[in-house]
Amino acid sequence: MGKILPYIYFIAAVAWLVDGFILFFKDLETYRIFLDYTMDNKYGFIAFKIFFALLLVWAGVRRLRMQNES
Repeated sequence: MGKILPYIYFIAAVAWLVDGFILFFKDLETYRIFLDYTMDNKYGFIAFKIFFALLLVWAGVRRLRMQNES
């Protein structure tokens, strides 16, 4: 499980971004960020999605480096 964990992070980040961009291009009144948290601003929503996707990618890269060092 430990060997595939970094790749799961990458897949989760891509899925998070794809979902974000699909919703970004739809004109909605509110955008659901996570669980019950919503946002009215479309650009703030995509910025939030990009930020957390980058955090997931960073965590995946860090785990991959730790795995390669040991």
